[in-house]
Amino acid sequence: MSLSGLEVSYISIERGWKMNTLLLKYKAGVNCAAFPGESPYDLVSKTIQTAEDPLYEPSTVYRINIIGHGNAKGVQIGGHFVDHDNFGDYEGHLRKLRSVLDGEGFIHIMGCAVGQNEKLLVKFAAACGVLVYAGTSAENVLLNFNFGDIKVAYPGGGVYTTSRPS
Repeated sequence: MSLSGLEVSYISIERGWKMNTLLLKYKAGVNCAAFPGESPYDLVSKTIQTAEDPLYEPSTVYRINIIGHGNAKGVQIGGHFVDHDNFGDYEGHLRKLRSVLDGEGFIHIMGCAVGQNEKLLVKFAAACGVLVYAGTSAENVLLNFNFGDIKVAYPGGGVYTTSRPS
């Protein structure tokens, strides 16, 4: 996996969690960007803007962390709850992430139990053209740990149990 691109964390959880997560991400080193957001549309536009910012080199994104509350139905992205039933409302816009995602990149949805919804993971993977990871139980963003299994969805439709992406 290429680690030469940019890592982006999109945070849509409460103020205290946002601050702790931002501090954690900025502590991670160069080519890491973290920002709060309001919607899946905001996620896409801010990620593309960040990748196009000359401050970051190179301008491809190898990893997007979507940090929000989740459950077995879906994930909170800003003020929107994205699930299998309404994914079509966001799919076309999420597809724009392909323009900045590294060919070996991935998305890590860091919300409780989102990995239980394999159909949603496959929809994310197909729209964005990259692997999508999510845990099946309670998520601890600060400790980078999920109490359940980690699922990975492939753009072609397969979903497998795997280890947490590093």
